[in-house]
Amino acid sequence: MKKIVCATLLLCGAAFAADAIKAGSAAYVAVKSANVKSGTGFFSSTTGKLSYGDAVTVTAVKGNWAGIKSSGASKAQGWVSMASLTTKKIAASAMSVSTSSDELALAGKGFDKDTEREYIQSSKLDFTVVDQMEKVVIQPKTLLLFLKEGHLAEGGAK
Repeated sequence: MKKIVCATLLLCGAAFAADAIKAGSAAYVAVKSANVKSGTGFFSSTTGKLSYGDAVTVTAVKGNWAGIKSSGASKAQGWVSMASLTTKKIAASAMSVSTSSDELALAGKGFDKDTEREYIQSSKLDFTVVDQMEKVVIQPKTLLLFLKEGHLAEGGAK
């Protein structure tokens, strides 16, 4: 029995490792928009932007950051949070012209408008405040000033 459990764990680990983002591999942007940074810190300057589905080549991995080079129209090069990337190819067909990038990002996570509508109706939750919060944009410079004035950690600023 122990051998079966160990073999199963090894196979699952191998499958996960095969899907891991590593230097030299292709990756795809799995969020609506991803900032390309000059370094691996949250407060590193933004040098470019990538959009949902954009293909990149991973040049390096450092902690939770991937060094990337884009061959697309943006020709971006720098660092992107690993949470924004996937190894699974994302293909948007020409037939999905009416699909917003928000819907594509949700679909990539298993959501669609029908699923969202069903969840909202069944749970009777009010998402008005959440919708308002999603519209709030705090500039990194403002956040960094807040952290410095409050004598708080800079969250890995480099």
